[in-house]
Amino acid sequence: DPTLAVPRVLPALDGSALLSWPGAYGVHSVRLLSYLPGRLYSAASRSSATLASLGRFMGRLSRALKGFGHPAAHRPDFLWNLDTVVNLKPWLADIADDGNRAVAARLLARYESRTAPGLQCLRAAVLHQDANDNNLLVDDHDQVCGLIDFGDMCFGRQINELAITLAYALLDQADLQAAARPLIAAYAARFPLEVEEADALFDLVAMRLVASVCISSRRSREFPDNDYLTISQAPA
Repeated sequence: DPTLAVPRVLPALDGSALLSWPGAYGVHSVRLLSYLPGRLYSAASRSSATLASLGRFMGRLSRALKGFGHPAAHRPDFLWNLDTVVNLKPWLADIADDGNRAVAARLLARYESRTAPGLQCLRAAVLHQDANDNNLLVDDHDQVCGLIDFGDMCFGRQINELAITLAYALLDQADLQAAARPLIAAYAARFPLEVEEADALFDLVAMRLVASVCISSRRSREFPDNDYLTISQAPA
């Protein structure tokens, strides 16, 4: 979709897409991306209209990526790969609060028994996988108008894109169903869901949040002075 507002790689003067740049700590790979106008979604209202615009945008992205694959996108050991979230099971022990740990363990057990066995039957493609409120852009009317930061791209079940989008969009929402409804409806209008995908959606949303809490809990133990690592933990 050439009209989709995502960064485009701009060629260097020699025509290459990637340059080597010497730095103080070694050689870095550098590329130049086009600029996208807009404000961060984190500064926008969370109205039904804004949530619907988010659904429309991500539905267009899923439609554009349908059937797309690339060898470099297969990252089975990538921590944020939602297809392999069960790999984080040992990290449940790093969740400090007993109640939170019990909730996460119960949700993971439900996912393992109910949803994981059928994942291989679902559509797959290369995914953005990180539509959080600081990777989305909105215009002056709080309508989603762009998506940045493709560093977490990964091949996986295509329904993961909607699940991850929902996981972040629903943080701190008082009424989860009221907030989810316009987003899901707008997404499905652009990229219709299959029955099996819709059935797996709730568990996949929960698994993104479980992954977030597990990873942030482990990393905060390793780097106790880095407050950024736990920024999403409480609402998750």
